[in-house]
Amino acid sequence: MKSHLKYWYRRLINIPTDKLLHFIAGAVIAGIAAIVWPLWLALPMAILAGAGKEAIDYLRHGKPELMDFIFTAVGAVYVVIVIYLGNL
Repeated sequence: MKSHLKYWYRRLINIPTDKLLHFIAGAVIAGIAAIVWPLWLALPMAILAGAGKEAIDYLRHGKPELMDFIFTAVGAVYVVIVIYLGNL
């Protein structure tokens, strides 16, 4: 069991800060969207925000990153699932 924990610990500490910030941003956007709009709209709103941010990166710097978008979406999915399960 400890070897599995060590494996996942090593994997998690190697996630770049930028990706963690995208995960947090997606989670926060989805959380706020779930407060303002129905829960089923929170996920698309957060995903659109992530796609919009990458579109801006493309227009300004010519370099959007797929992994940034994926981490944003995963953060949003996480929060929507937690909120949904909390409402059961």
